[in-house]
Amino acid sequence: MLKKVLTVIAVLGFIGFQMSGCGKQTTGLDTTSINQTTEGSVSSSASDAIAISSVGNSQSGIGILSLDALGAGTSCPQITSTLIGQNPSTYSVLVDFGNGCVPADGFAAVTTSGTISMTVTLFTDSTTGKITSETIDAQKAIVRTRWDGASLSISGTTDVMKTFSWSGTTLSAATRTVSVNEERIALSPVGRMLMHHLISLNFTYSDTVSGTTITQRILNGSGTVDHELAKVTAAVSASNLTLAAGCCHPVNGSLNITLTRNSDNSIIGTYDLSYVSNSQCTGVALLNGKQITLNPCD
Repeated sequence: MLKKVLTVIAVLGFIGFQMSGCGKQTTGLDTTSINQTTEGSVSSSASDAIAISSVGNSQSGIGILSLDALGAGTSCPQITSTLIGQNPSTYSVLVDFGNGCVPADGFAAVTTSGTISMTVTLFTDSTTGKITSETIDAQKAIVRTRWDGASLSISGTTDVMKTFSWSGTTLSAATRTVSVNEERIALSPVGRMLMHHLISLNFTYSDTVSGTTITQRILNGSGTVDHELAKVTAAVSASNLTLAAGCCHPVNGSLNITLTRNSDNSIIGTYDLSYVSNSQCTGVALLNGKQITLNPCD
């Protein structure tokens, strides 16, 4: 069960991150990330076709809306944006996968259909022109279908509030509060339900930025994942979970998971995963006080 819960969290991108120089990068459609040049609003996993950047962090700090379709052709997906307010700048953004997009990154056996609709609002300082904060309200209705007919549907909302700090003309830190309410259903090729999760998460990222690279990310927050088939709820909380450039797993902080049986609210198990490596990428953690070895970074 613990393995299943951790897998769910990994899929969610709850502790996902994307930093220049990391050995492994993990993101999800319900998380935010920063790449080397932009502040991302909704980022895809490695097997998806899109990454949407809502703020271009140029040295001048002027707020712009920049949309990039990674590896996607001109017709898949269709990405449109409409300016609906000048002060502050508010955009309506739609990512339309149509009846089926085939990612251009080696996952040709998987198609994606549906839409992501967002309202993105940028706030800039009237004197410096620098971005001070940003809000994103996103609605997801996506289906990913494998060649054999197996599918995964993702629906729900993501709300993001981001605050930017500057040192002169350079972005030095970014903090975001993220709220995710989502339903995920996986079906076998013959239509049998394999997974039905209801996800509710609220957490905060605090990033230290050097130039255009995140050097550290600290995650705090909590939420629940309801396993509708197993009738079990996983309550998840992260405390000062610290991710560092160059390491594929956290280097400090802790993650707690408590499994509760839905029928009588009894506790099935509690798991405390602690990273006590003093910011070193040691590959060692503690699970309920016992040392475990983490997979090495590639």
